[in-house]
Amino acid sequence: MERILIVDDNSKNIQVLATVLAKNNYEVEYALRGKDAIEIVKSEDFELILLDIMMPELDGFDTCVALKKIEGKQDIPVIFITAKTDIESITKGFELGGVDYITKPFNDRELLKRIETHIELKKSQEKLKEVNIWLEKQVQERTKELISAKEELERANTELTKMDAAKTNILSLISQEIRTPLNGITSFLYLLKKQNKIEGLDKYINPLDLSVQKLEDFTNKALMLTELSSAGSEQFEKRELNIRELILFAVNNLTQKINNKGLTVDIDHLAENHHINGDDTYLVKSFEFVIDNAIDFSPDNSEIKINSRMAENEIIFEIIDNGDGFSEEALNNLEKSFRSENTLGISLAIVKKVMEKHNGYLAIKNLEIGSSVSFHFKK
Repeated sequence: MERILIVDDNSKNIQVLATVLAKNNYEVEYALRGKDAIEIVKSEDFELILLDIMMPELDGFDTCVALKKIEGKQDIPVIFITAKTDIESITKGFELGGVDYITKPFNDRELLKRIETHIELKKSQEKLKEVNIWLEKQVQERTKELISAKEELERANTELTKMDAAKTNILSLISQEIRTPLNGITSFLYLLKKQNKIEGLDKYINPLDLSVQKLEDFTNKALMLTELSSAGSEQFEKRELNIRELILFAVNNLTQKINNKGLTVDIDHLAENHHINGDDTYLVKSFEFVIDNAIDFSPDNSEIKINSRMAENEIIFEIIDNGDGFSEEALNNLEKSFRSENTLGISLAIVKKVMEKHNGYLAIKNLEIGSSVSFHFKK
C-alpha cells in the first residue's frame, strides 16, 4: 500500500484529504507543522507528500526546501496545496522542487488523478534509476573484461613476436650451419668433377651433387617461408608490375630444366598489358615454383601452356601441363598438391603465403588431359 504524508496546519483539511485517500487504498500519515513533517520524513518512507503552502512558523516553501535536503528522500514528489492561484506562487513552488499543485477547494477526482500520476512517475523514475545502475555495473564489468582480454592479447602478441623472432633466428642459424658445410661439399664435388680421372666415379658424384642441391634448395625455401610467416604485407616492396615480364623472367630461370626434358612453353595467350601491384622478387619466385612443379610432372617432349585473362573483379594467370593431374586427395587438400620429391610441399606453402600478402589466392583443378594451377589477383 502506498504511503502519503499530508502536511497542513488545518486538521479539518487533513481529515478531508485522509478520508478521500483512505477510500482509495492509500495509507496516510500527517503532520500539523513543517518541522514535524521534516522529522517524520527523516525516519519514514513515503511515495508522495501533500504540502500546504500557508502554514505558521515554517511555510510550505521553506518546508519543501528542507525536505529536499534530507539524504535519500530528495526524490519524493511534493504536491503543493494552495489557495493561491497567482503565477508567482505557482512558479516558486516548481522552482523549489514541487512537482505539481492543487488549489483549494480541490476536486476529489482531480486530486486522485494527480496523485496517481506522480506516484507512477516516481516508480518509473526509480525503475529507470535501477536499470541505469544495473547497466552501469554491466558496462563496468564488461569494460574490465575487455581490458583484461586486451592485456592478455597484448601479452600473447608479445610472446608470439618473441617466438617468431626466435624461430627466425633459429632457422637463420640452422640455414647458416647447413650452408657452410654445403659450400664445402659443393666446392669439393666441383673439383672432383673437374679433375675426375677415375672411371665410373660420376655415378657416385652426380647423385651426391643432386642431393646437395636439394638440401640447399630446401634450406632456402624454409628460410623464405619463415620470413613470409613473420612479415606483414607492408614489408613487401610493392609496385606496378607487368605479368608477362614476370613470367618470362621465371621461365628464363628454368630454361635448362625445360630443355633437359624437351619441353616447350606456350605463352602466346599471355597478355602483354595485364598489370598487378606487387613485390616482383616474391612473385617471380612463386611463378618459378609453380612452373617448376609443372615441369616435374610433365611428360618429356610435352607442352606447358601459360596464359592470362581478365575476369570481372580479378586478373587470372594460369599454368597448364599435360601430366597425370592431381590426386583426389590433393584436390581436397591444397597443402599436399605440390608434394613433389624435391619440395615436400614447402613450395606451395610459400606460394600461398605470397598470394595472401597480395590479396589473392591459388586454385588447382584437373583437366581432361593434365592439370591447371591458376593465380587469382583482385583488381
